Amino acid sequence: MILKSITFLAFVTPVVLGISGCSPPSTESGLAVDYFDDVEHYNFSSDYLSTIDAMTPDYTKYGVSNIDFDFTGISEGDYGDVYGRQTPVDYFALRLSGYFLAPETGTYTFQITLADNQASFAFGGVTETLNCCSSPSNLQVNGSVYASLSSTTGELETTATTVYLVAGDYYPVKLIYYQAGPTAGTFELTATYPDGNSHTTDLPWYSINDTESELCTTTTTTNIWTGTDTETFTETASDGNVFVTIVVPESTTTITEPWTGTDTTTTTIYPSNLNDT
Repeated sequence: MILKSITFLAFVTPVVLGISGCSPPSTESGLAVDYFDDVEHYNFSSDYLSTIDAMTPDYTKYGVSNIDFDFTGISEGDYGDVYGRQTPVDYFALRLSGYFLAPETGTYTFQITLADNQASFAFGGVTETLNCCSSPSNLQVNGSVYASLSSTTGELETTATTVYLVAGDYYPVKLIYYQAGPTAGTFELTATYPDGNSHTTDLPWYSINDTESELCTTTTTTNIWTGTDTETFTETASDGNVFVTIVVPESTTTITEPWTGTDTTTTTIYPSNLNDT
C-alpha cells in the first residue's frame, strides 16, 4: 500500500495578525464599566449595540476583573447586583473597556459563550483603526465577536476570533452587552490560551492610568512569514518610541493517509482566508 502525505497549516481557523500590543507605563487591575439603565428599545442587531455605545452612561465603575454574570427569574422592575452595583436587570446595557494582558506568546481564541440577550467583543488592532494606547472605548462595536440569543430557537448564535499575541503586551478591548426583557440575563466570555486551556473568570483585564499615546513607548506587531524560525526586528523612532516586529513561521502538520495511487505525494493546503497583513 502506498502512503500519501498531506501537509496542512496548523491554523484551523483564520488567525488575525498585525495586531499591535503596547507596554504602558502604569496599569490598574480590571476593566472600566459604563452602565446604561432602562434601555428598552428591543432590537437584536450589531447596529443597535452601536446606538447603545453612543449613549451617555448613567454610571461608571472601575476595576472589574470578573465580567461574567448570570441572572434568572427576572421580573419587570427587578434590580440585581451587576459588578457590585444595584442595576435594573430587566432592561439594561453595559460597556466594558480596557486591556487584555497576554500571559504567554501564541494563538488565542476569544468567544462569547453566554449572552442573553446580545453582546459584542472588539479586540484592538483587528480593524487597524485604534492606536494601542488611545482609549479602548473608541474601538468599533462591530469588531471581532458578536453573539445574539435567537428569538426563534432560543439558542445562542455566536462567532469567535483567533489572534496571535505576544506575552507581556497589553491589547485594547471593548465589550457591549444588552439585556432585553425579564426572565434571564447572562454573559460569559471564554478565552482559549496557546496551551489549549480555556479561561473565563480569571482573565487578566487591566486599565491604563494615563492613556496618552506618547506614554506608550513600545509597540509590538506580529506577522507570519515563509522562513523557518521566529525573528524579532526592533526600530527606534526619532522621538524615542520603540517599534518591535515579530515574524513567526507558518506552522504545518503532516497527516499520512493510504490511497490507491502508485507513488507517494505531498500536498500543502493553505487556508484562502488567512490574514497575514
